Amino acid sequence: MLSFLNTPLLWGLAAVSVPVIIHLINLMRHRRVRWAAMEFLLAGQRKHSTWIRLKEMLLLLLRMAAVAAVVLIVARPRLDGGLGKRLGDVNTHHVVLLDDSFSMSDRFAERNVFDQAKAAVERIAQAALDESSAQTFTLLRTSQAAASQGAAKPDLLEETVNAEFVFRDRPDRKLNRVLEPIGPSESAAGPEAALRSLSTLLKSGDGEERILYIVSDFRARDWRGTPELRSLLAAQEKRSAQIIFVNCVETDRPNLAVTSLAPKSGTVTAGVHFEVQVEARNFGLATAERTAVDIRSDGDSGGTIFLDPIPPGKSVVGKFFAFFSDPGEHKLSVELPSDPIATDNRRYCVVDLPAKMPVLVIDGNPTSTEAADVAWALAPAGPVASGIAPQVQPPSFLIDDENHRLADYWAVYLANVKELDDAAVRNLEAYANAGGGVCFVVGNQTSVPFFNDKLHRDGAGLFPVALDSEKQLFRDREAKAFDIVGSSHPVFARFADERNSFLRDVAIDRYFGVRELPPALAADTPADAEPAVTIAATLRNGAPLAVERQFGKGRVMVLLTVPSAPWSDWKKNPSFVITMLETQSHIARRDRQFDDARLVGSPITFVLDAKIYQANINILPPRGSETVPVPGVVVPDGLKFDYPDAAQAGFYQAELIRLDKTAELRQAAVNVDAGEGDLARVGESELRERLDGLRFQFRAADRVQPAESESSSSMLSSLILYGLIVLLLGEQALAYACSYHAPRKGAAV
Repeated sequence: MLSFLNTPLLWGLAAVSVPVIIHLINLMRHRRVRWAAMEFLLAGQRKHSTWIRLKEMLLLLLRMAAVAAVVLIVARPRLDGGLGKRLGDVNTHHVVLLDDSFSMSDRFAERNVFDQAKAAVERIAQAALDESSAQTFTLLRTSQAAASQGAAKPDLLEETVNAEFVFRDRPDRKLNRVLEPIGPSESAAGPEAALRSLSTLLKSGDGEERILYIVSDFRARDWRGTPELRSLLAAQEKRSAQIIFVNCVETDRPNLAVTSLAPKSGTVTAGVHFEVQVEARNFGLATAERTAVDIRSDGDSGGTIFLDPIPPGKSVVGKFFAFFSDPGEHKLSVELPSDPIATDNRRYCVVDLPAKMPVLVIDGNPTSTEAADVAWALAPAGPVASGIAPQVQPPSFLIDDENHRLADYWAVYLANVKELDDAAVRNLEAYANAGGGVCFVVGNQTSVPFFNDKLHRDGAGLFPVALDSEKQLFRDREAKAFDIVGSSHPVFARFADERNSFLRDVAIDRYFGVRELPPALAADTPADAEPAVTIAATLRNGAPLAVERQFGKGRVMVLLTVPSAPWSDWKKNPSFVITMLETQSHIARRDRQFDDARLVGSPITFVLDAKIYQANINILPPRGSETVPVPGVVVPDGLKFDYPDAAQAGFYQAELIRLDKTAELRQAAVNVDAGEGDLARVGESELRERLDGLRFQFRAADRVQPAESESSSSMLSSLILYGLIVLLLGEQALAYACSYHAPRKGAAV
């Protein structure tokens, strides 16, 4: 089937009538003059008139055909299907994958890398327009291919390249209109998703020559150690005539990024100052000195802190204290000074503060004071509130989890408990496995066989160690060692300061011994080693006093003595209150309170009670002026609302509508993947080494253009051009034959 790339130019075929019009005008210019000698000539003309008219008609047709050929060449005809392929008139399909991850916002002078990438895309299209054969164009951004909901969304799909699509210095053309509003996204999407989507977006490619361009900054994060990427490129090589890497960056750049913002685990409630930690990473090659961090609380300035020097390739954690008097959700954000990438200089966090933090204290011996001592230490009297609300209950409280939900408590303390029902053990382990914190305070009521058989279970259970028996710490009046030896463990680290001597005055008389410990255990075991059991504190004889283990997502702490006589006098010492508050800070569950790990491109999900809320919510994005309605889907837990593909970092506000038509506002924080801020890049030589065996070209963005076609057949336009030359030669020969020529001198008459 015949088609044309520049169809509007076919109106030029009207020019075919020009030779006819000129011929008619010339006929009108003749005047008839009768004279005698002419009669003899007319008689001779009549004899040859048929042949003369035939030659003149052929000459007129040749001139019309020449005009038509010129118009057809300019209109650029193409033949689809098998015939076009045999003639060599193959469509060239330019497939451009445009990296719009936020590392492309890197700025050089007054222009960012993404502007260079867009200019490269325009050059590719302009070069395609200059080709004589049929050209089509597809443009797909990496952020659109990586969207979690639905298929990839190309900006342009198999568009015909013509003067309406792109033209030099004409911003009104389609490609320019598409590129103009596009900027770097806040996504960290690499090329993998875009390459995977090509097989479904594009046709098989039969009858076309495909050129795949990857326009990117080629950051090491995306192109090192990615075997899937090589296999995806190899699959495209089989379908594409060429693969061209278009590089938009020539050098590595330094950059700082905020990688984390979160309250330190512990008592985070309204009316209590709580510690917030901010982590920044240096992706540059030089130490970053005294970096300022601006803090905002609920949109208002919260001051500035300065980080310690950050060595190259390392991270530093700074801290500040936040305070909110009202319970509910509050917004925290931090920002670094301007640098090459602004997007990763900010971090957002929503903190949901309860009025009080409820904790459960299980009283194993109502006739003694252990449970009361623990509850008092967690919420001591005084002008400064701890923010903790202890609730003392008997062991039977743990059995009925339907009516007594452990998930409602931020931690569970078991004070001098003898035994637990099997259901209580299951509920307690499920609670810890889901992220809850558990602390055992063992004493004279503790049943060693039960704890070892039911709670420890050779290391598979909740209890960290196997108990031995009650021991006595004999006094050595000549020794100068203190009864409790702390460590760098978070619960006891505060006592490492020489000025904090409270722990030195504690007297321990009795404690529970433990059976053989794994040899790898030590008081100062590094946190990243993730040991099964950690010793947080010991006695002066080397026996463990406090041990901890991770159980699922939760933490389990054990104190191997009770704070009251005759076991110790710990409760009389201020260090006991400090120890219990630090224990609460260390083991308290945090999963429901804040989350800064939701990244750009991931959905925002709410699950609500269908008995309370309507089936629609409204989401207001950051920097947005209009809300987006989100319908709910019925799930076993109630109504589920998914806001797909949060494309911007910042605070999203959700308006929930109750059945009584009152509104409730909730916040969600979305952050960028800070690893995208690593601006280290890979060069051509490294790419060729990592993609060994893959044929590709590597070109700078300011010098990119399609390579010469590998097809050796002539194009249909070339055939018409050759035909035009033949027509013009024939027209000249026939015009010469039809015209009158005076005899040369000396020729016979």
